[in-house]
Amino acid sequence: MTLTITGLTPQQRILCDVIWACESREQVEAFVRSLPRAVKQQAELMVEMMTLAVYDEINSIDPEVQKLLTQF
Repeated sequence: MTLTITGLTPQQRILCDVIWACESREQVEAFVRSLPRAVKQQAELMVEMMTLAVYDEINSIDPEVQKLLTQF
């Protein structure tokens, strides 16, 4: 799956790249926890934006495929 989020700053793009490269939710959470407060807030926002983008992508999929995906 490829996500597209437009209008990000260079720092936000880097955060998204690192978050996307994480292999588990636990890795994402550990990464975010490791950041200084100001950057942590941006990372939390990026996680939320990426989550919403995934939901948006799933909702644009054919209803039959959605049905199959919800089984997992």
